[in-house]
Amino acid sequence: MPRQITIELPEYSAFGSNDSRLERYELQISQAIASKDHEAVYESLVGMGEILRSGHCTRYPWPFRACDLPNAKCRSLFDNINKHMLNLQKRVQFDRYPAFSHEAYHFDEFLKTYLDLKPTKRIQATSRIVTFGSCFADNFARYLQERGVHAFNAWIGENFNSPMTNFRMLTSKYRFDESTGKYCLADESQRIISKALDEQKLFYHLFGQMRESLRRADFLVMTVGNSLCARDSEGRIYPYLEGFIAGVKHELMQVDEVVQFLHGTIDEVLNINPNIHIIITLSPIAIHGALGMNPILADCISKSNNRIAIHRVIEMFDPISLTYFPSFEIIRWLAPLSCSLRWSGPTHPSDDMLDSVMKLFFSEYTDVAF
Repeated sequence: MPRQITIELPEYSAFGSNDSRLERYELQISQAIASKDHEAVYESLVGMGEILRSGHCTRYPWPFRACDLPNAKCRSLFDNINKHMLNLQKRVQFDRYPAFSHEAYHFDEFLKTYLDLKPTKRIQATSRIVTFGSCFADNFARYLQERGVHAFNAWIGENFNSPMTNFRMLTSKYRFDESTGKYCLADESQRIISKALDEQKLFYHLFGQMRESLRRADFLVMTVGNSLCARDSEGRIYPYLEGFIAGVKHELMQVDEVVQFLHGTIDEVLNINPNIHIIITLSPIAIHGALGMNPILADCISKSNNRIAIHRVIEMFDPISLTYFPSFEIIRWLAPLSCSLRWSGPTHPSDDMLDSVMKLFFSEYTDVAF
């Protein structure tokens, strides 16, 4: 009968040591998986566990994933090894990028291990929240509302959700039109999008509502989208949508331009409500398309520009006013390491993936039960 063991790793062992016996067990496991020899898989896992317990090696190149293992008994032992490896990582003062997919087997623990989050304020059940940005901001609002937290969402389409457009929309002056029951521009000369695409002035109504909601809010969750813009021959920049109306060229804003608009947006929010705490995120959702640019390459550059700008802006403000939540890094980089988390389509994370992100958010940034 196979032996049951409990893995107890030493508190400190040298990272990166290469044990030939460990490599032999890894090869045996891969071969046993291929031949469907379940007992051989289990016995080799036991042998690997004993090597790790002896302290010969704490980093090892798994040639297989948890979902490759043949049965619950093997996966349970593999789970035991992984938990001890994660505990060891917490004790060793060495930050590294995840190297092996097996580390993400317990994804929620994996996130807490690798993302050392230290928010300066936590959302309470009685807090009033504004979420602002593309559909990912809408998800934040939805999860909060479902748990009884007051949350207002100003949804902006992904391609329209740029720091430049948001700055101009937020700093515009609005008035409430009693005849229509909607907010509108107080001064039509401030219009920044063409009438042809200004469907019932939806964006102006949303931003007018948001400004009023910000006055009473305790937190703003702001999701930054893209750094696309339309630029004319004289170098003036316009919202992304103008590229389809005026025929000007689509371009990507430079990092310094993104920093300027993002900083201005945060300044305006703090002018509206000096006591509000802003949690800034970067949307993992890709752009839908662009004129004259490959959208896949443009999306990568766009997200990179925005992430660099966010990093710079975070350092310009007091942490009591502004913090960052790494939803982009979780969705784009960490979730693919998991065996089970997948996108539901080319531009939308699955519900399971969103649950993992939101579970971490509620655990680390709120006192509200998930």
